[in-house]
Amino acid sequence: MLTFGTGIIAAFALTAPACHEMRDGVDKHNSQNHEHNFQNCPKFQQLCKSIGTNQQNILQLVTTASSRGGKCNDRGVRLTQRMHAGSELLRIPLSKCLRDDRPPEWLLDNNHKKLSNNPAGVVAPAAELDQQHHPHDDDYETHIDKWSTRLAASLIDLDMNNNNNNNNNEDREYITLWKELLPDPTTLRASLPVHWSDEALASTQCAVLELASDAAFFARAEAVNAILDGIQTTYAYNNEEGAAAAAAAAGEGEGEDIAGELEVHQALDLVQTRSCRVRRHNGVGPALRLLAPVFDFINHGSGLHANAVFDLEDDNVLDLNFVISADVAKLEKKPALVVRASRDIGVGEELLIDYGDSARPEWKCLSSYGFVPKSCAILDEDDVVEDCSSAEIYMNGKRYEIGPSVVPTDLVLDVADTLRAETGVYIDEENPLTADVALSIAKRVSDVAGDLLDFEPEEGRSPAEQQAFEVAAQFRRSQHDILTSCAAGLREYAHAAADQSADAV
Repeated sequence: MLTFGTGIIAAFALTAPACHEMRDGVDKHNSQNHEHNFQNCPKFQQLCKSIGTNQQNILQLVTTASSRGGKCNDRGVRLTQRMHAGSELLRIPLSKCLRDDRPPEWLLDNNHKKLSNNPAGVVAPAAELDQQHHPHDDDYETHIDKWSTRLAASLIDLDMNNNNNNNNNEDREYITLWKELLPDPTTLRASLPVHWSDEALASTQCAVLELASDAAFFARAEAVNAILDGIQTTYAYNNEEGAAAAAAAAGEGEGEDIAGELEVHQALDLVQTRSCRVRRHNGVGPALRLLAPVFDFINHGSGLHANAVFDLEDDNVLDLNFVISADVAKLEKKPALVVRASRDIGVGEELLIDYGDSARPEWKCLSSYGFVPKSCAILDEDDVVEDCSSAEIYMNGKRYEIGPSVVPTDLVLDVADTLRAETGVYIDEENPLTADVALSIAKRVSDVAGDLLDFEPEEGRSPAEQQAFEVAAQFRRSQHDILTSCAAGLREYAHAAADQSADAV
């Protein structure tokens, strides 16, 4: 009998070298790189204060500026005080968060009228609508458009109300500050594969990423159409002035206060890269998707590097609808999104949370968030380090996913059968990963790794297209490193197996 570990040959996993080492907490940024200077952002403290957090004095949003010319890179949230494990680092009232279960009425009215098969156009209750038209489903690829559509519509509605002075002064302050701190929409768009050209996608040499991007493209188109339809038919056409604004947003003029297709895409980009999922503790309803100011500036650290966790707290009221009513002031403790330290965190250390399964392996993190993580290592239920990195190879027309120190069972068996048929070499039935099999796989893995770096980009691209190709190159480098590590481990395993066989003889 072969010894397997969840479909993986366990023997190799025990002997191969570990995944490329990374500094703590640098999945997105080189936070420990001493060649960088950190510039504080005062508006971040103003934003913290305006949304009612009590921790604005212990958090700073800093921009990483390279000392080699002062070029600004990425931003992150750092601590100004040492905090112990379990300490509360951030508390954002749920009333200040955008929620996927509370989309604007214009989205509900328009989309439900079209889908309810009700000729009178009567809108069903929101709870019924949640189940019929917007199912809460955690399936990453199939239903990502449902909750993101609702959150994006809420973000657009918030922005339109702010532009039209429909929000109160307190809300206008935090919304304005938040918008000023959000990333440049053109740069964000260029980082997401859903917007890439076919050429840029193909340059990643990753079939699963291309398929995921194709699926996301069509889901995105459906979401954009749903939001635009809601705006133009339910919100804008209520009066002549609204009709003119809707026509302008559709490309027939210059609209100022109503979102067009570009603005809808920008909202969806923000929702895709900055929202989070939390479970309710009151037992009412499925998990919530939230877009939370301040919280959305916290960067990703894989499970091994994250130093903080987040959750809903004080949400045990019977109905979370209560928190958006005027009676919320009666609550002694208001429901909030809370971030706590999962270990002791030092002064100046970057605050990092694990973005979850949507950030691993590398292709999924790139597809979801527009960046390539430098580590996908996590701790399993037994506190054992598990590397979730993977890269794909094709061998004899079949596709396989391998890790830095693991190879799939079907790849080992397929190669063993091929060697047996072609050369007549002996294959141990109890452990088919013999030295010959390991070396054969290692050769193919090395060849694929070499091909990933053999790419000459064309000149004369637009800045956005150039950025897409640069991100694709980062992804290829990560895949190259995974494959190189795997090939080295296989060769080391093969030599050890050969020496063991010689000793046995």
